[in-house]
Amino acid sequence: MNLEFLTYIIYVVTAANTTIFIGQQLYVNGAVFLERIFRSTPDFAVPVNKLLLIGFYLVNIGLVLVYTTQHAASINTPLQSVEFLVSKVGIVYLLLGIMHLFNLMVFIIIEKKINFFYAESSMRDSASAYKKINSLNQKDINYGKSHDS
Repeated sequence: MNLEFLTYIIYVVTAANTTIFIGQQLYVNGAVFLERIFRSTPDFAVPVNKLLLIGFYLVNIGLVLVYTTQHAASINTPLQSVEFLVSKVGIVYLLLGIMHLFNLMVFIIIEKKINFFYAESSMRDSASAYKKINSLNQKDINYGKSHDS
Protein backbone atom coordinates (compact mmCIF):
# COMPACT_ATOMS: atom_id res chain seq x y z
CA MET A 1 0.00 0.00 0.00
CA ASN A 2 1.22 3.48 -0.85
CA LEU A 3 2.60 5.35 2.21
CA GLU A 4 1.01 8.64 1.10
CA PHE A 5 -2.43 7.05 0.79
CA LEU A 6 -2.05 5.33 4.17
CA THR A 7 -1.02 8.66 5.76
CA TYR A 8 -4.10 10.40 4.33
CA ILE A 9 -6.35 7.64 5.66
CA ILE A 10 -4.77 7.88 9.14
CA TYR A 11 -5.18 11.66 9.08
CA VAL A 12 -8.85 11.60 8.04
CA VAL A 13 -9.76 8.86 10.54
CA THR A 14 -7.87 10.58 13.40
CA ALA A 15 -9.23 14.05 12.69
CA ALA A 16 -12.81 12.85 12.10
CA ASN A 17 -12.84 10.74 15.28
CA THR A 18 -11.41 13.63 17.27
CA THR A 19 -14.05 15.96 15.84
CA ILE A 20 -16.83 13.52 16.73
CA PHE A 21 -15.46 12.97 20.25
CA ILE A 22 -15.06 16.69 20.93
CA GLY A 23 -18.50 17.39 19.45
CA GLN A 24 -20.11 14.86 21.80
CA GLN A 25 -18.27 16.28 24.80
CA LEU A 26 -19.34 19.81 23.91
CA TYR A 27 -22.92 18.63 23.38
CA VAL A 28 -23.14 16.89 26.76
CA ASN A 29 -21.21 19.43 28.82
CA GLY A 30 -22.52 22.46 26.94
CA ALA A 31 -26.15 21.63 27.77
CA VAL A 32 -25.82 23.17 31.24
CA PHE A 33 -24.19 26.27 29.79
CA LEU A 34 -26.98 26.69 27.21
CA GLU A 35 -29.68 26.14 29.83
CA ARG A 36 -28.15 28.99 31.81
CA ILE A 37 -27.96 31.23 28.75
CA PHE A 38 -31.54 30.51 27.74
CA ARG A 39 -33.00 30.45 31.26
CA SER A 40 -35.60 33.02 30.21
CA THR A 41 -36.59 30.76 27.28
CA PRO A 42 -35.73 27.23 28.47
CA ASP A 43 -37.24 25.49 25.43
CA PHE A 44 -34.42 26.90 23.27
CA ALA A 45 -31.52 25.15 25.00
CA VAL A 46 -31.93 21.62 23.57
CA PRO A 47 -32.67 22.59 19.94
CA VAL A 48 -29.84 25.15 19.91
CA ASN A 49 -27.47 22.54 21.35
CA LYS A 50 -28.41 20.07 18.59
CA LEU A 51 -28.00 22.71 15.89
CA LEU A 52 -24.60 23.66 17.29
CA LEU A 53 -23.52 20.01 17.20
CA ILE A 54 -24.59 19.60 13.57
CA GLY A 55 -22.86 22.85 12.61
CA PHE A 56 -19.74 21.81 14.51
CA TYR A 57 -19.60 18.50 12.62
CA LEU A 58 -20.21 20.08 9.23
CA VAL A 59 -17.62 22.82 9.61
CA ASN A 60 -14.91 20.70 11.17
CA ILE A 61 -15.26 17.56 9.07
CA GLY A 62 -15.47 19.77 5.98
CA LEU A 63 -12.28 21.52 7.10
CA VAL A 64 -10.57 18.18 7.66
CA LEU A 65 -11.53 16.95 4.20
CA VAL A 66 -10.57 20.16 2.38
CA TYR A 67 -7.32 20.47 4.28
CA THR A 68 -6.36 16.84 3.56
CA THR A 69 -5.12 17.38 0.03
CA GLN A 70 -3.36 20.69 0.62
CA HIS A 71 0.13 19.32 0.88
CA ALA A 72 2.97 20.46 -1.39
CA ALA A 73 5.54 17.70 -0.90
CA SER A 74 4.99 14.02 -1.47
CA ILE A 75 5.19 11.55 1.40
CA ASN A 76 7.90 8.96 0.76
CA THR A 77 9.30 8.08 4.19
CA PRO A 78 7.77 7.28 7.58
CA LEU A 79 9.29 10.50 8.94
CA GLN A 80 7.52 12.58 6.29
CA SER A 81 4.32 10.74 7.14
CA VAL A 82 4.63 11.59 10.84
CA GLU A 83 5.50 15.22 10.01
CA PHE A 84 2.42 15.46 7.79
CA LEU A 85 0.16 13.95 10.45
CA VAL A 86 1.49 16.13 13.25
CA SER A 87 1.16 19.36 11.27
CA LYS A 88 -2.30 18.59 9.85
CA VAL A 89 -3.82 17.27 13.08
CA GLY A 90 -2.20 20.08 15.06
CA ILE A 91 -3.75 22.75 12.85
CA VAL A 92 -7.15 21.03 13.02
CA TYR A 93 -6.92 21.02 16.84
CA LEU A 94 -5.96 24.70 16.91
CA LEU A 95 -8.90 25.57 14.66
CA LEU A 96 -11.25 23.49 16.82
CA GLY A 97 -10.06 25.39 19.91
CA ILE A 98 -10.40 28.78 18.23
CA MET A 99 -13.88 27.92 17.00
CA HIS A 100 -14.87 26.77 20.48
CA LEU A 101 -13.62 29.97 22.12
CA PHE A 102 -15.38 32.07 19.49
CA ASN A 103 -18.66 30.22 20.15
CA LEU A 104 -18.25 30.77 23.90
CA MET A 105 -17.77 34.50 23.39
CA VAL A 106 -20.81 34.71 21.11
CA PHE A 107 -22.98 32.89 23.64
CA ILE A 108 -21.77 35.04 26.52
CA ILE A 109 -22.84 38.11 24.51
CA ILE A 110 -26.17 36.46 23.69
CA GLU A 111 -26.69 35.58 27.35
CA LYS A 112 -26.16 39.16 28.43
CA LYS A 113 -28.59 40.49 25.82
CA ILE A 114 -31.31 37.88 26.36
CA ASN A 115 -31.21 37.93 30.13
CA PHE A 116 -30.87 41.74 30.28
CA PHE A 117 -33.99 42.04 28.14
CA TYR A 118 -35.75 39.40 30.24
CA ALA A 119 -34.74 41.07 33.51
CA GLU A 120 -35.75 44.49 32.17
CA SER A 121 -39.18 43.23 31.08
CA SER A 122 -39.60 41.40 34.40
CA MET A 123 -38.76 44.60 36.25
CA ARG A 124 -41.29 46.51 34.13
CA ASP A 125 -43.92 43.85 34.83
CA SER A 126 -43.08 43.93 38.53
CA ALA A 127 -43.22 47.73 38.59
CA SER A 128 -46.60 47.81 36.84
CA ALA A 129 -47.93 45.08 39.17
CA TYR A 130 -46.65 47.07 42.15
CA LYS A 131 -48.39 50.21 40.83
CA LYS A 132 -51.65 48.31 40.37
CA ILE A 133 -51.47 46.85 43.87
CA ASN A 134 -50.51 50.21 45.31
CA SER A 135 -53.39 51.93 43.52
CA LEU A 136 -55.81 49.26 44.77
CA ASN A 137 -54.52 49.73 48.31
CA GLN A 138 -54.87 53.50 47.91
CA LYS A 139 -58.49 53.06 46.75
CA ASP A 140 -59.18 50.84 49.75
CA ILE A 141 -57.66 53.44 52.06
CA ASN A 142 -59.65 56.22 50.40
CA TYR A 143 -62.79 54.13 50.44
CA GLY A 144 -62.37 53.36 54.11
CA LYS A 145 -61.78 57.05 54.96
CA SER A 146 -64.81 58.28 53.09
CA HIS A 147 -67.13 55.80 54.84
CA ASP A 148 -65.56 56.25 58.26
CA SER A 149 -66.14 60.03 58.38
